[in-house]
Amino acid sequence: ATLVLLLIISVPLLLTFLFLRVKLRRVYAPRTFIKTLRDEEKTPKLEKTGFVDWMPEFWRRPDDELLDHQNLDGYLFIRFLWLITSISFVGLCCTLPVLIINYMGGGKKSELASLTVSNVAKPKWYYWHCLIASIFFGYVMYAITKETIYYINLRYAFYLTPRNAMRISSRTVLFTSVPPDWRRKDWLRAEFDQLERVWIVADCKELGKLVRKRDNAAFNLEAADIKLLSTAVTKSTKEDVHSPYRGDDITSRYIGSHDRPKMRFIPLIGQINDAINSLRYELQELIPKVKQQQEDHLYGRAETLPAVLVQFKTQRAAQAAFQTHRQDQPGNMQPRAISQFPNDIIWKNLGMARWIRIALTSISHAIMVILILFWSVPVGLVGALTNVDALVADFPFLSFINKISVVALDTITGLLPALLISALLALVPAICRFLAAHSGTVTSAQIELRTQAWYFAFQVVQVFLITTFSSGASTVANQIFEDPTKAPSLLADNLPKASNFYLSYFMFQGITVAATEIFQVTPLLIFAVVGKFIDKTPRAKYNRWTALNSISLRETYPKLTNLVVIALAYSCIAPLTLSFATAGFSLLYLAYRYNVFYAVSIAVETKGDTYGRALQQLTVGIYLAELCLVGLFNARGGRGPAQLMVLFFVITVIYQFYLNWVLSPLLNSLSDKLLADEKKRRPSITSLIHDNLGTRDEAKQSRWSLHRERGGCFAHYLFHGIKSPYPELRAKISSAFPGQPVPNIPEDVKEKAYLNPAITAPVPILWIARDGLGVSSEQIKQLRPVIEIVDSGASFDREGNVTWNQENLRDLPLWQDRVDL
Repeated sequence: ATLVLLLIISVPLLLTFLFLRVKLRRVYAPRTFIKTLRDEEKTPKLEKTGFVDWMPEFWRRPDDELLDHQNLDGYLFIRFLWLITSISFVGLCCTLPVLIINYMGGGKKSELASLTVSNVAKPKWYYWHCLIASIFFGYVMYAITKETIYYINLRYAFYLTPRNAMRISSRTVLFTSVPPDWRRKDWLRAEFDQLERVWIVADCKELGKLVRKRDNAAFNLEAADIKLLSTAVTKSTKEDVHSPYRGDDITSRYIGSHDRPKMRFIPLIGQINDAINSLRYELQELIPKVKQQQEDHLYGRAETLPAVLVQFKTQRAAQAAFQTHRQDQPGNMQPRAISQFPNDIIWKNLGMARWIRIALTSISHAIMVILILFWSVPVGLVGALTNVDALVADFPFLSFINKISVVALDTITGLLPALLISALLALVPAICRFLAAHSGTVTSAQIELRTQAWYFAFQVVQVFLITTFSSGASTVANQIFEDPTKAPSLLADNLPKASNFYLSYFMFQGITVAATEIFQVTPLLIFAVVGKFIDKTPRAKYNRWTALNSISLRETYPKLTNLVVIALAYSCIAPLTLSFATAGFSLLYLAYRYNVFYAVSIAVETKGDTYGRALQQLTVGIYLAELCLVGLFNARGGRGPAQLMVLFFVITVIYQFYLNWVLSPLLNSLSDKLLADEKKRRPSITSLIHDNLGTRDEAKQSRWSLHRERGGCFAHYLFHGIKSPYPELRAKISSAFPGQPVPNIPEDVKEKAYLNPAITAPVPILWIARDGLGVSSEQIKQLRPVIEIVDSGASFDREGNVTWNQENLRDLPLWQDRVDL
């Protein structure tokens, strides 16, 4: 019944997508033509335009092609989906013997329960489970290790391309906790060699408020002017345009004083004023005030914050600075970020003292623990729905459930819990991100990674542990209460029943979520319906058209990783789970693959760090699976298999500890040896720049020391071993950036690159639509002494709706050439 219901929901969505795919290219294939993307970022469109004949060409397109058209995060996300699909499939093949052993185990279970470990009556048979689990979990650890090594090689190849190595962002380090005496360019130049530029972070709290107030007033004025012009156009089609003037200007021919846009400065209770005149007077005051404060900040006449951004002449010098700390004052001058774009810096958090940042981090962790504990109550109740029969037996007042139809009962025990849990979890990522943003993080990437870690912990505890426990334990609650000594055996017998819920959960994720993702519900509604009603100005229409829908990896990775944890944990308890997991992951892979190729962007760029975090989180599934098997074997009398699983658990812990010890330096920073090798390999690029390593005098070296051995002892094998993928990846990544290795950036842009955006924020250009009546020209004459305003590139139709030129974006007032820092 659950499968039928999911197909009823998903099949129409899929058929609608196939029908609209070519007709609505802006929704389903914007990456093939949208002009805000550079040519190398656009995905070549599919030649076939039929209902399904495009699928073979799409399938033949290799995932590696994403390296040419997407960022590193997009490519690695699709690679992760392929990885978990292959892990599930290998697990399915490995655990087929376990499925047979469970079925022939001699127990008295029926239906799906006969395929779980609870149907095995002979403890000696658990040696087979132990053997197959060891083989499968060993393969998973091998796959994680191999992917981690691949990820490190790919990351280095990406960072060390000429284009990336010489970018300003790749050579800029953010330091926090900088004492007042150290916030001087002369001190910093004396302390660091190979320093090129310094930006001392200014306190822009008040300036930021003024800039936001100015911009809001400008955009409100623009919207009010559009409303006025639309009213004029509408009235011109209904009235005699040759009627006598009702005023001294053209606007008054069509608009009376009562028709002009109105506003209140204080909502609901404030005095009603003419919107255009009031906002014009407000801008007359705000624009000079903002300009004066921007000049004060630009010329160093403002208070500074305990943070500086330092640009070095070489990537190697920047990496050296990023990996060092002060020995004499270890709490000061902390390197916090490197290779971050200015828009990715959380400027408001740079002024935090070190102890405040530590306190906020601790508080946010405590709040997340409380959140997890609080959420366990409703999630536990949802999990209990998967065993309605037991609930009715234990709580007679629920006996009315037995009177409903079989289809409805299957829906309650299968689809309903999956839907309710998805609804309960909808708000959690936003809460996690809010806490991460207010816990002292200084970049958007750090917010992404912290949110990913918290949300994954939440998913494992709530979606897996709490649901599993409530689904299995509620069945035997009364029996345990009557005879506590039976608890281990009863739980071992009933916990596998929770696998029924996860079969439905994998079906829901694989069928419905995949269909929803590829259908692109939100963009379709926005472009086909909602946008027509809420986008009234040319600016709103332009922003809607040029902004690609995005995937939030901080939310998507934890959901997928938790699904893998569930599949691994149940792989030898209920192997049938892996078949549903393989099917579900395959559908999700295809849906996300299409979207990443043709429809979406990645919300926040982390340069692959979210992928590395997700790989580490996969090991949680192995640990939980091993512990579950230890408990089940012990509870059912299989002490020998339990002891073997304990041994394998210890081996897994030791292996991962060693792997992290070896690879962590390479994950957190770039190997100095490889940087030196790149310099030798590309003398034409680096010969003009002297390296700072080894040139520091003894006094400087006594003040600075490395956080860790730079590059790690495993670097040579990773990058120069016989089977190392690094040379091939380096060539592949370099081919994605033909032409000049370094973007040509104007000198004035370089000098202001890492100033707080509030200091350089220009006055917005107002963009209104041309009406053909002369009203827009008159409005331009009246407003241009205060603020720049244009009416080119947009016009009104006879109904007063705004139309604009979508083809020539470069000719529009809002177009700005993108600068790659």
